[in-house]
Formats: sequence, C-alpha cells, structure tokens
Amino acid sequence: MDKKQFIYDASQYIFKEVAKGVNQLCGLSKTSSMIANLLVNLPLQVEARFSEDMPKPSKKLNALDEFVHAYTKHDDGSKVYIAFFYSDEKHFKRIMKGIEKHPEFFVYLYMREALKIIRLMNTKTHYNMMSGIIKHNNPSIELESHYRLSQRACSYVINGTIKKLFESSQLSNKFNTIIEGQLYNSKYAGISETEVVKDLIDIDPTSAAAITKLDPNFSYDELANEVFDCTDNPIDTNEELVTDLGESISTHLAEMSKGGPSASVFAEFFTAKKVKTGWFKKLTAKFSTDVYNMTNTFRSEWSSLKVTYRHKFKAPNTRYEDNKLSVVLSVDHSGSVSTEGLQKLLYIFEKHSKQITQLFVLIHDTQVVKEFEIWSDYDIKTNPNFVDALSHRFAVGGTSHYDVFRRIDEMLKEGVVDPEKTIYISFSDNYSDIPASWDKFPRLRKLSTTFLSPVQNPVNVKGTTDITMM
Repeated sequence: MDKKQFIYDASQYIFKEVAKGVNQLCGLSKTSSMIANLLVNLPLQVEARFSEDMPKPSKKLNALDEFVHAYTKHDDGSKVYIAFFYSDEKHFKRIMKGIEKHPEFFVYLYMREALKIIRLMNTKTHYNMMSGIIKHNNPSIELESHYRLSQRACSYVINGTIKKLFESSQLSNKFNTIIEGQLYNSKYAGISETEVVKDLIDIDPTSAAAITKLDPNFSYDELANEVFDCTDNPIDTNEELVTDLGESISTHLAEMSKGGPSASVFAEFFTAKKVKTGWFKKLTAKFSTDVYNMTNTFRSEWSSLKVTYRHKFKAPNTRYEDNKLSVVLSVDHSGSVSTEGLQKLLYIFEKHSKQITQLFVLIHDTQVVKEFEIWSDYDIKTNPNFVDALSHRFAVGGTSHYDVFRRIDEMLKEGVVDPEKTIYISFSDNYSDIPASWDKFPRLRKLSTTFLSPVQNPVNVKGTTDITMM
C-alpha cells in the first residue's frame, strides 16, 4: 500500500466511523443524517507525514496513539486534521489494521477538537486568562511553560466531558480503553479549566520543570510540534472565525442531542462556554462602534489635490484624521465578581490598545481603593498595574458605585477627560447602588457608558448599555 492509497482508505473508513460514532454519542441511530451539518462545518482530513523516528507500528491502541496526531487549522475554513506518522510505507497496512481495530479512538479525537473550538481553547483570549491565573498563583513558573500547563488543564476538562458522553451512549464500554493514554482524572469532573490549572500548579508549586511530567505523552507532543512547525504557543489569532464556528458547532450538537441522554452533558459544557466567551463579542462590537463614532473625523484641505485636478473640483478634498479614544474603566473587586471575567477584560483592551490615547482605571468595592492612568505610549498588556488589576483582586468587600461616580464627575469637572472623546466601562455584578448614585451626578450622562456584568443583572439606566457575560 502506497501513501496515496493509505490516505484514501483511511479517510473513507475514519469519516464513516466518526459520523456513526458522533451520532451514537448524541443518542441517535448509527445512520442518522444529522451529523452532516456538523461535518460540513468542521470537515475531516487525513494526512500521512514522514518521520524517521517512527518505530514499526503495532495494532494496540496505546501504540496507535503514538502514530496519530489530531489538530485543527483555521485558514480559509476550518478542518480537523488527523495526521499519521510513518517511517516506511510498508507500515501503512499495519497502521490501517490498527485504525480498523479501534474506530472509536477517532470519534474521540474528532470530539476533542470540536469541544476545544466551542470553549475557544486555542485563542488568545483563553490563553491570556489561563496565563494570568498561572502567573498570579505561581509567579516562578516561566512564561514559556504557561501554554503547555494551560493545555493540560484543558485536556482534563475535555476528556472528562467526553467520558460522560461515552458513558451516556451506546459506546459506554469503549472509553476506558481510550482514556488510558490520555489526561483524565475523576477529581476534575464538573469543574472548569481555570480551577484545574490552579490544582496542577499546587502539585508542585516550586518547580516549573514538573509541568512537563504532568503529560505522559510530552515527548510525543514535542515531536508533533516539530513536525508541524508549530510555535511554542500555537494560538489562533482569527478569534472571530473560531467564535462563530464554536457557536455553529454547539448549535448542531445541541440539536442532535435534544431529548437524549447526552443533552445534559452538552448543556453543562455549553453553559460554561457561554459564561466564558459569549459576552466577549458584544463588548468588542460596542467598543469598536464607540471608537468609530467618537474618533473618526475629517478635515477639508486643497493641498492634497494634485494641481492638474484642482480646476475640476468645486470643493477641497476631504482628509481622514484618525484620532484616539480616552477610556475610563471601573473594576469591581468585591468578592462576588468572577476572576475569569476580570482576566478577559485584559484582552479587550489589548485588542484596542492602539486606539486608546488614555486609560483611567478605578479599582473599587464600596470605595475606590486603587487608581492609576495608562498613556498610549505604554503598552497596555505589559503595564504591571493593569495586568495585576485584571489578574487578581485588591478588595473583597461589598459594592458601591457612589465613590466611583464621584471621582469620574471630578474628572469631567476638572477637564481631565473630554466627554466628546471618552467612554466609560463599568465592570461589576451590578449588585450595587448604581441607579441612585447615577442620578446624583448628571455630568456622567455626557459619557458613552457600558455596564458589563458577569451575571444577568442589568442596571436599566437610561442612555447606557447593559452587556451580560452570557
């Protein structure tokens, strides 16, 4: 069997088994056509990659795992690639026999990649959140190790979810064999990757080198990264594409599992995803709109017109001017506010840092406990004050916005901020005196204001925007 024939045979078999297996995981018949929409949105592609270091393959599952690497690429579209490593074309027949003996393993690989997309686990937003938690809990861990550690935490969460799916389906007897070579621990059942990563750090809080011992397949991961020319932190930058795809996949899976035993498993997983990422796109869109509306100005001038064309125009040329936005951000550090939400704010401001000329940050509970200012010539993502403010909390008391609004009112009164070029974002659970305090400071109505909350608790203040992290 040559390489071309192997790819064809493996593709046909794996595609058929994945379609059948995912249907079964969702409580459908083996032949249900509902999987079609999912496979159209996230198709499969088999690859064969030469590697001199590959030994003679075995049909055993743990051996097959050493020859297979699944990953997802987002370029013109999105595909789940299943790559087989070989050192001799004579091995293709043995690899094919291993594929036919363990078809459920490829169902597992496909679902693993699909669930990663749903939780945006290879995006900058997610990585910033995880890295912030690692840095806060153990600053001694080198930055180069953050990605591997965060991915191990994600693997535990994903594998725990897939185990539940297998156990609730006709494939319940298949997963124990699969999971032997993967990262799984029953103590991580039902908790988020942010909690898992904290626990992994506690395993050996003094040694960054110990991180590599957490994954039994670490050496293989290194090989895979080398073969695929991956960077140390292969984070997808096309966040909008991945977000849209995640929404589409979760919709298809929810529809497929509706009324079945796996519906509750998906519902739990999707809810966690929405809390973590659903609000993100809304805030980004609102921020972008404010930036455009408040900074896009034009001026008229004749000088930009070529002399030969000036006689043809009865008005001067319109020249675009790119101004920048001033932002006031208040961050509620009371005990009821999500740390994950704090960390995700960092990405919002990293993304728009080039459009911000000034950033005023007010940390508060019942009072403003910390205040600082960042100028545009100081990169937001490297500013220690800002990173600290969105990585952990300085206060854990109750909540009041009166002191925050009073301070912003002073800034407006003194001309520190220009209401024509300034927006205000409040991050809080909104269990506060917002409406009553807002009425006491009418100057604040001049600002474009967004109340961002990790819970469904809108403030309903006229002239402002409510965005919930769901």
